[in-house]
Amino acid sequence: MLREWFESPDYHGCPLIKAAIEIADVSHPVNQIVVMVRQSIRTYIFKLALEAGIPQPEVFSQQYLLLLGGSILMASIEDTSTGAEYARDTLAVFMNTRTN
Repeated sequence: MLREWFESPDYHGCPLIKAAIEIADVSHPVNQIVVMVRQSIRTYIFKLALEAGIPQPEVFSQQYLLLLGGSILMASIEDTSTGAEYARDTLAVFMNTRTN
């Protein structure tokens, strides 16, 4: 899914990351919205991890978002979709380590 998004002619980066970078003041209302949206996404990932029986779903959800954000930045900065594969491969390692 990420690779397709990154390769789409409509890909212009992540609006949340752009807003957070553009408005660096953490007390600004826009930045507060970015934090709330990120928290909502993390909570959703946490719930999926919990349902899947992944150990330490709190840690996993943060690691997942870190991979997601990194792959988005790589696609934006380097104009490449390979970050999606790197994120997928790293996530597979996380999941194998946690379930073994």
